[in-house]
Amino acid sequence: MAPLTYPQIHPDIQLLERVGIGGMGEVFKGILKGPGGFEKPIAVKTLLLDDPELKKAFLNEARILAKFSHPNIVQIFQAGLTSDNSPYLVLEWIDGSTLREIFESRVPIKRALAPKYVCEILRQALLGLNQVHNSEEPLSPETARIIHRDLSPHNLMIDKSGVVKIVDFGIAKLLKADRFTQTQALQGKLCYLAPELANGKSASEQSDLFSLGSIAYELLTGEKVFSGNSDFETLDQIKNGKVRELNLSSNAIPLNFQRVVNKLIQVDITKRFKTAKEAYQDLEKIDLFTTCDSMELAQLLPDRKRVQPQESTLIENNISNHQNQKSLFPKRLWLSLLIVTSLLAPVAYILYHSNHDSLKNPPRDPATVQESRDPMKDFIEKTQNHINEGLK
Repeated sequence: MAPLTYPQIHPDIQLLERVGIGGMGEVFKGILKGPGGFEKPIAVKTLLLDDPELKKAFLNEARILAKFSHPNIVQIFQAGLTSDNSPYLVLEWIDGSTLREIFESRVPIKRALAPKYVCEILRQALLGLNQVHNSEEPLSPETARIIHRDLSPHNLMIDKSGVVKIVDFGIAKLLKADRFTQTQALQGKLCYLAPELANGKSASEQSDLFSLGSIAYELLTGEKVFSGNSDFETLDQIKNGKVRELNLSSNAIPLNFQRVVNKLIQVDITKRFKTAKEAYQDLEKIDLFTTCDSMELAQLLPDRKRVQPQESTLIENNISNHQNQKSLFPKRLWLSLLIVTSLLAPVAYILYHSNHDSLKNPPRDPATVQESRDPMKDFIEKTQNHINEGLK
């Protein structure tokens, strides 16, 4: 694929294709080149709008990501300015899919994931979130912690090795004593927003935990915790704390796992887990904790060429099977007609003669009757001839 025409990022960076675009920025797949044939796949994130505040937030994401070195958090390699003075980030290329892509690739009536998959996703996400929440910001005038503020299925990815990655820290913020305004809080995905943020209260690690619990709820049930007919109605549900908890009487999801998820989405923060570590410790006590490994989790990726496990219901599109079925279709159609005809012909024959005998017409000349052909017999013979020709 030819390189895109785009302002020079860096002499050693070649952009290959645009993989995402939004109102404020773009994401490209690229290659980082070096001497001796060195090449490394990368993701390049750029800012489209020339706005001082957005540029500040964009570079703040780079500064935050530079603090982390954890397998469950996307890695950053470089930050800089393009030839037109627009900022860019060079991130690790994650060969995988977001949870939203995985969820939408599934058969609509069976989008919910098996509990063991959700448990493994939650386990890894909590490990990454614990690292985020326990990273102090050295540039702040006071000790502060980082919160993500925008956890959603769009910002959690699974790579081809089954490793869960937290991505997109674009609106991550230092946790200080200040409060979010409603506008700031709604920068995140609305239906995963913690009720306290929608009501203008202070954000905390527990806000991220609520968002993560909302994701787990959706993966388990196929439904969102908050789901109004409009953004206004959804926001009203969030503000009033109208949370739909998991049904404890359901046998499909182990009760101890339901309790963990329900505690993550408690409206009253005093009843919610206080830290990611606390939630992780409760999660590791349940039976599902060791029933799914990373490689099994990778089977959820919507790769149509991969043979999915029996438990998975991802949409399949096996081209070779489709072609074989297509070539067999005419014969199968004729065979179906043969079976139907064989069943209906005797019934039709009996009905025909029954009606024929009931007619009170003068009897015809016996010679004429012998010479005439029975129309039902003609129909059956012709149909069988067509079927035989179709099966040849």
